[in-house]
Amino acid sequence: MNEGRIMNILLIDDEKYAVEGLISMLDWKRFEGTLTGTASNGKDALELIELSPPDVIISDIKMPVMDGLELAKEIFSRNWEIKLILLSAHGEFTYAQKAIQYGVTDYILKPVTRQKLQDLEGLLLRINQEKKFSKDTYLKSWSPSLKDEILTALRQCDLKFFDSYFSSEEYFAPMKSQEGNALGTQLLNYLYSYFEQLNISQSVLDTSKSKTLSQFYDLPSPEEKINFIITRYSDVMTASSRQRHASTDTLIETAREYMQKHFDSPSFNISYLADSMNVSISYLSTIFKQSTCENLSTYLTNLRMEKAKELLSDVQYSISDVALKSGYEDSRYFAKYFKKQMNMKPSEYRNLCIQKSLNLKKTSE
Repeated sequence: MNEGRIMNILLIDDEKYAVEGLISMLDWKRFEGTLTGTASNGKDALELIELSPPDVIISDIKMPVMDGLELAKEIFSRNWEIKLILLSAHGEFTYAQKAIQYGVTDYILKPVTRQKLQDLEGLLLRINQEKKFSKDTYLKSWSPSLKDEILTALRQCDLKFFDSYFSSEEYFAPMKSQEGNALGTQLLNYLYSYFEQLNISQSVLDTSKSKTLSQFYDLPSPEEKINFIITRYSDVMTASSRQRHASTDTLIETAREYMQKHFDSPSFNISYLADSMNVSISYLSTIFKQSTCENLSTYLTNLRMEKAKELLSDVQYSISDVALKSGYEDSRYFAKYFKKQMNMKPSEYRNLCIQKSLNLKKTSE
């Protein structure tokens, strides 16, 4: 895991003692979490989320003003990439199940016992691990140990193990040292197992194995021979990195095209996109942000806002029509969200378009 990555958590409950209890009883260090705020209802929570989106929300399901289910619906409709965990009393179990359709990550039944707290901590730990995991991290954590094993193998078999990994009959004769051959085979299996876990393609490995290594035996010192081996290993990782970047670019372009094609459907969201592409939301969100410096939800929102502006300039469409054709089923929510994004109501934007059109006509006359 990447060190220093702290998971931001927002707690929501109308009962103050419940919030204080969670704050004091949770082992925050276990899952590397920090409390970014508390709220007594969903409405207040939304204001906090808009100011500083958390990674995870832990919320009671039954609250005044806006309950946990309504909050889940809001988060889902806005395509926010936030994990939501609901706290539910036994009598509200069916109510909690209904929230699953809005992307709720999990629910914890009240009363929250010590065991349930541990379960919650375990869930938060898994969420944080999912956010942190990347193949680059995996590579960095393994490389030092792999280098040590290569150096140890060199000393143990007098450098002869290297033949069994890189040589073929057309380049080198079979090894004479059985000890070196066995150790070389072990290293070969280790390397391939390691590469497979990094999803390095066979074509990259075949290219590396086919390199002519006669120069290896001409190197004068053990240090140079060691560097030669490490360089060959590095070649594989570099080639693999290029291949992964190409694959990532293709995936991101596919995601863009899919959003451009389906954004106007009210049922379309980031979860639907990830499922359609057979990848996890967290992975798709991570690589999209790394490559474009933009969140998936922001990209989707921008597509919908641009479509809405285009439709608002045409007076034949009502505000409700514009909302629906832009991917928003609820016209009131659309109007509210449009104002937040554009600093004006949809009707005001339409009037502005009409005025601009009239001014252009006057200018041309």
